[in-house]
Amino acid sequence: MGKARRPLAACTDSCALTSFVGRDDEVAKVAALLGEYRLVTVTRPGGVGKTRLACEVGRRVGARFADGVWLVELAAVQDPALVPAAVAAVIGIPLSPDSAPAQALAGVLSRRQLLLVLDNCEHILDATAELCGGLLPAADDVTVLATSRGPIGIAGETRYRLGPLPVPGPGRIGRGLDSQPCSCSPNGPGRQIRPSTQATEPPSW
Repeated sequence: MGKARRPLAACTDSCALTSFVGRDDEVAKVAALLGEYRLVTVTRPGGVGKTRLACEVGRRVGARFADGVWLVELAAVQDPALVPAAVAAVIGIPLSPDSAPAQALAGVLSRRQLLLVLDNCEHILDATAELCGGLLPAADDVTVLATSRGPIGIAGETRYRLGPLPVPGPGRIGRGLDSQPCSCSPNGPGRQIRPSTQATEPPSW
């Protein structure tokens, strides 16, 4: 029946051991965007805390989604054709070899209200675009928060460019958002969890 479901709270609890220095505003802005748009992509070069921020946003907005917030870690997915299967495995949706994974996934998620956090999409942008382009019109109550070095590039996407972390004040060096990596293993299973912005054209779904 797919991989065991694990709450992303397990990730965010570890992340919360250090203070969210300089990122509270960004978390609030991304959370607000998720109330207006169904596809929000947080962009910035690697190593600036996109995953950590996405975890925190997911934790804060979890109450909005009856079927939870699901983190899908895509860094280890090298074959673009496996992206729908990776999402299905995290959520626990069994896929039949006789059906197209993307269509089967959309069929199940059309009956759910959840947030998908697609983390580290930059190496499989075309596959991510294809997945979101098919999923969002079919599943009205699904929202996607993605992290990537660049935008996914489909209609309805809203991009949030994450700025550099402010320099900490005296005595706070090493205690900021990016001082410790998120405990989510990029090679492990996904988990369930509770700058200026530039919006593209309004969603057409």
